[in-house]
Amino acid sequence: MDADWAKTYAAMDDGELVALAAESDELVEEARAALWTELRRRGLEGEAAEAYRNRPRREGAPTPTDNLVTVMLFNDLARAGLARTVLESEGIRCFLADEHLVRMDWFYTFMLGRLKLQVNEQDAGRARELLEALGTELADLPGSGPAPSERRFRWLTMKNFVWFTLIYSAFVMLVILYGYLSQGH
Repeated sequence: MDADWAKTYAAMDDGELVALAAESDELVEEARAALWTELRRRGLEGEAAEAYRNRPRREGAPTPTDNLVTVMLFNDLARAGLARTVLESEGIRCFLADEHLVRMDWFYTFMLGRLKLQVNEQDAGRARELLEALGTELADLPGSGPAPSERRFRWLTMKNFVWFTLIYSAFVMLVILYGYLSQGH
């Protein structure tokens, strides 16, 4: 297979190889190794490395170095996915924080404080406008109330959950104790 890549790259002209080097992240490991071997053989490694460094940044999810701000919070993945699609269709790079964890078990949504739709800081105003035009409310952000689906679960906070568990456990223990004592022990 490596010989096939080497033959393919040997048949390409210098400009094509340098252009391919700029996008070499998209290649499988064997193809990338064969490409850089051919570039070294032709003495184009420096030019290709410069093209790689100056390659245009791909549109898509924000990188970890971006300054992200949360523009909307969601209880459900379907609604969050819809909002993300709207933003991406308008050319706004966005990210759903905790998406994969919530996919494993949706109960994690409440523990994590809901799914967070995040965008670059400079796109936040436009993203909020688009989402408001979509007819959804911004949740728990300055100047806005909870999202409609949040109203049902407002009582389900960690503090309330702990209190509920303690009271329920005490009730179960009293029922067990009553059953034990009523048997004459």
